[in-house]
Amino acid sequence: MNPLRRTIAAQALVAVATVAAAALASSSGPIVADTQVQHRIAEINGLDIFYREAGPADAPVVLLLHGFPTSSHMFRNLIPQLADQYHVVAPDYPG
Repeated sequence: MNPLRRTIAAQALVAVATVAAAALASSSGPIVADTQVQHRIAEINGLDIFYREAGPADAPVVLLLHGFPTSSHMFRNLIPQLADQYHVVAPDYPG
């Protein structure tokens, strides 16, 4: 892997980890009993990172990471199914 691609990949991983941490820190109690999925954006190092979040803040965390060239949209049906028992976070990688 060339150095530029390695740097971009490292920055993407840092952004995703930061979104997950921000999502956990910003959650204030359970989202809604019907597992409503929240669509949010976090600014990380000047990048706007979109992520989906659902489930009680005090539940065990599940971080759903997608592959390339997909997005968190692929988890749209899975997130509500997991959100009754888990705090689910599914970030999109920066483009």
